[in-house]
Amino acid sequence: MYYHCSCEVQPGQVFIGGGFTDSIGAFIIDVDTGVTEILPSLPTSRTSGPGCGIVEDGFGGYDIVVAGAETAVVDIYNTRLGTWRPGKRNQKTRDGIQKKVFT
Repeated sequence: MYYHCSCEVQPGQVFIGGGFTDSIGAFIIDVDTGVTEILPSLPTSRTSGPGCGIVEDGFGGYDIVVAGAETAVVDIYNTRLGTWRPGKRNQKTRDGIQKKVFT
């Protein structure tokens, strides 16, 4: 998997989403145990470097925000509900955003 995004959900857990080899794949990996939780597929295909981040949802869970790549669509996954919802659209696409954010 490459050209994906990743962010720490909580200590020891990493979200990985999108990318060239699995553009709709979404996973949370426990780095201590190696256990991979397969999440519902990303609603929007992202093959070329999306960016992602996380915020607390205020109810004991987290919102994982995935944006960029070849689309202006923003997708948000709530860890407590286990569902995706649309976010506010970007005004333009952000192809390769993870390269800009992390380098």
